[in-house]
Amino acid sequence: MGRDTVWDNAQLLNQFMTNERISFRANDLMLEMLWAAFPVEYEKAASHGDRQKPKFHSHSFCETHYCTSGTYIYRLADGREFVMNAGDTIFIRENVEHEQYAITEGARKISMAYRLTENQTVYNRADKNCLLDAIVIHDTGSLFALFEQINEEFKAQQLGFRDMIGSLLFQITMEYERHISAAPSADAVIPRIDKRVEEIKAFINDNLSTDITTMDVADVLHLSKRQINRIVLKEFGTSCNSLIKQVKHKKAQELLLYSDKSIQDIASELGYSNVYSFSKFFKSQEGMPPALFRRSHYSY
Repeated sequence: MGRDTVWDNAQLLNQFMTNERISFRANDLMLEMLWAAFPVEYEKAASHGDRQKPKFHSHSFCETHYCTSGTYIYRLADGREFVMNAGDTIFIRENVEHEQYAITEGARKISMAYRLTENQTVYNRADKNCLLDAIVIHDTGSLFALFEQINEEFKAQQLGFRDMIGSLLFQITMEYERHISAAPSADAVIPRIDKRVEEIKAFINDNLSTDITTMDVADVLHLSKRQINRIVLKEFGTSCNSLIKQVKHKKAQELLLYSDKSIQDIASELGYSNVYSFSKFFKSQEGMPPALFRRSHYSY
């Protein structure tokens, strides 16, 4: 669902956000808004060359980006990637190295930088079991409505509009923090993972260059095909055969987008004896052949 709108006074609003350094207090919590950037113009998709040049950086404050249109990729220095589509927000914690770029033409986002203090000390998420470096939050519409209210308050500039904007920013920030608090920490998730799931994933990822089947997975884990499919269905909501296709499809996308390998080499790396077979598979998953997929992303 698109969240785009006309931000006809975005430049003035951004200057106001930067210069005013809005703050808002609620009981023991204090929000300090360092800056906010509403979209002034549409962004161009990053070229293939730009994507190959890491631009990792970090900040001493929390950073959020709300996508109003298009698609962005956020990548952490440890290799994790987050896809942000229209209606999604990514939250990035303090001092986490990351980079970002648009992968579609006409992408736009609303960005914010803030600090939280509690009882006049730095807000400690570790005390609240919030150990995530980054998280993507999907908006059902309520967050975007708050951003629109900020825009309307600034345009009207009626009595108390600064306090109203501060209150709205605090509401947005608390929505983010609640999502982060509700997200399980890595330690909380590990005990619930079936060890066999990790073994299945590892085997598939280690054997993408072969024509692996559900029976191959079953043989390695000394289980029946039925047992393997039951485990995979419970964890991923699909069959093992479909999971293999999904993993190969994702790997194919990565190689097409982030490497200079020929389609023939990619086909071989993924266990296909010829380009035709690989192209047929990729089109069945993506809706377009691999050559067109690559051109559609790198033709600007």
